[in-house]
Amino acid sequence: VGCNLSASIDMVPRAVILLRQRMPSVYVTVREGSLESLLPELRTRRLDIIVARTEQSSRSNDLREIILPDEPLVVVAAPDHPLSKKRNVRWKDLEPIPWIIAPPQSPVREGLERIFQLEGIEPLKIDLESVSSLANIHFMQELGAVTVMPRNVAQRFIRAGLASQLSMVLPFVFRPLAAITLRAIENSDVVSTFLMCLKETRTD
Repeated sequence: VGCNLSASIDMVPRAVILLRQRMPSVYVTVREGSLESLLPELRTRRLDIIVARTEQSSRSNDLREIILPDEPLVVVAAPDHPLSKKRNVRWKDLEPIPWIIAPPQSPVREGLERIFQLEGIEPLKIDLESVSSLANIHFMQELGAVTVMPRNVAQRFIRAGLASQLSMVLPFVFRPLAAITLRAIENSDVVSTFLMCLKETRTD
């Protein structure tokens, strides 16, 4: 199983646990990375399935995309950030704040840049790229930075006292989460069961 940050902390681990409950003898390997880095492994059959936000590179004739129930993204900061207690945070409030962003061409980066354009803001500091959730937590605490992450992922860090969700709603501009397989290969029983488990993580 290949996955990116959006799926690696909550959806994929929960689906793997469900899969192992139903198929205890299955051996599972999980690899985290960008979709761009994972697709060659899928095409050479070193991966059976990828769970990630869709990109232009995944819209290829040799790939099959199954859109999954998704979690909205939220803006998060350290618990003691000045904006963490503010009601109705505006995008203008975030303009002078350091941002932690995903690398160029990633779906979340593209969506965030679209929001900046729609809101007419130019954040002063977008100079830190990271797809490591643990590193992002450290950067938020030490640099006063903000970032976006799926709500279910953010809630785990919030419960642990490591993050706070800012009081604002993001426009619906982000690409959906999908399970990606090779079109030429019929899904095995294991892959089909794993797909069901992925969907069930959003209905339990």
